[in-house]
Amino acid sequence: MSGKASSSQSSVGLNRSSALSHVYIQYPPLRCNVPGSRGLFYDDGNKLILSPTSDQVFSWKTVPFSPLVAPTSDSISEGPILSIRYSLDAKFIAIQRSNHEVQFRHRETGETFSQRCRPESESILGFFWTDCPLCDIVFVKTSGLDLFVYNSELKSLQLVETRKLIVSWYVYTHESRLVLLASGMQCKTFNGFQLSSAGVIRLPRFDMAMAKSEANSKPVLAAEDINIVTVYGRIYCLQVDRVAMLLHSYRFYRDAVIQQLMSCGQWCFGYLGPNGLCQRSRDLFEGIEMLLFGRLCHIGSCGAFGENGTLEVLRVVNCLSLTEHIPVQREMGSEFGVHGGSVD
Repeated sequence: MSGKASSSQSSVGLNRSSALSHVYIQYPPLRCNVPGSRGLFYDDGNKLILSPTSDQVFSWKTVPFSPLVAPTSDSISEGPILSIRYSLDAKFIAIQRSNHEVQFRHRETGETFSQRCRPESESILGFFWTDCPLCDIVFVKTSGLDLFVYNSELKSLQLVETRKLIVSWYVYTHESRLVLLASGMQCKTFNGFQLSSAGVIRLPRFDMAMAKSEANSKPVLAAEDINIVTVYGRIYCLQVDRVAMLLHSYRFYRDAVIQQLMSCGQWCFGYLGPNGLCQRSRDLFEGIEMLLFGRLCHIGSCGAFGENGTLEVLRVVNCLSLTEHIPVQREMGSEFGVHGGSVD
């Protein structure tokens, strides 16, 4: 078999005591054995783990996942691979070949075409497929967003809308349909867009909180410090402040973005302790599926924070919220929905 995934049923758990456990760790994590693999990519739109080689791409379904099921494979042309995703209808494979080109391959016919940007003035930071009625795919560039539809007659992409913005980096999850665009010298100023079945909704521009270092220098926020999560149908952003070792949360509304502390029973918010676990915690919550710190995570398995504040294992099971009850003021405004759904 040219591609194989394996995992172990053995697990290591935190010993039970009078204190509640934060997480348990299943070890070893999933391992993929693909000769000539150029790395692993996660396609959250289709819930696939992808492992491309020079001429093929192997894919595993993560929901439901079985280590005994062989991966599917598709042929691709040789070349650099910065990013790779299947279209939501599974007809195309899109591969970012450089900072200025994304190549598309029709899975049935094998026909290919490319979409390029102007190399002298902008770069492609990434792309994602969408089920928004306005477009099929979105390019995130240093100059903003380009929204395209696929023209089946011309067998190419057609530009339908451009949103001009200065962008340093971005984060996106298909579950929330929300893209956050970072800008500024510290990359702490954000513009947000939700591309949902209701169309394109723009969030108010907002800044994230960042502590100053001892040297009074200005730390720069990185993409791995930002995570979009969904809790009980509500969209939040979690921000790791590596200087203060704090986890900040932001709640999205149609007309406001509010930084807030969550009351007990809602979710995890607290300090990252010496062992990396979120401390001052008590109440349990479940049911979140998310991509955290660049690693695939899903509540129902497990995970833990490493010493550097990143998530080190594949899966998270349970997070706990603050022991102290923190009053939360009643926010005004319409709440941001999941999948572009209802807005309160």
